[in-house]
Amino acid sequence: MDQSDIVVAPEHSYTSPNGPLTEEMQNEYVLELLEASRFSKALVIPGTCLWREEATERNTCYAFYRGNELHRHHKGRFSEFHPITTFEFLGMKVGIEICIEAGRLAIQGEKDLDFHVLTSYWMHQQQNINALKVGGYGLVVDGEGPAYT
Repeated sequence: MDQSDIVVAPEHSYTSPNGPLTEEMQNEYVLELLEASRFSKALVIPGTCLWREEATERNTCYAFYRGNELHRHHKGRFSEFHPITTFEFLGMKVGIEICIEAGRLAIQGEKDLDFHVLTSYWMHQQQNINALKVGGYGLVVDGEGPAYT
């Protein structure tokens, strides 16, 4: 991969000073990001959208490429970890974890990722990029501090 092949932002890149986005606002951001990715040759992982779906707060990370949504992952709460899925990008196996999920891919038995991304808001204490195969790429994007200040 060369320098322009991936764009990654930290967790909570899309939220508001008043808390989670509405579902409508989140959908608008996703459509804008999807459209913007159409004109880029980069894999775009725009951090996460913190949003509310009815009474449920969501923290969702997407992966876009050339106007297509390749991947969507909702971070689970501390008591409700969901399996983290991987996806293929240009023949590479890619895994994305969000903040407190750091290390979950390895716990699930993943150890052959070509590219492992941890997008976080404040996770510098635990940067577990340990699901990579030999020669794989790992990336930690930590936005330490409030996203809206």
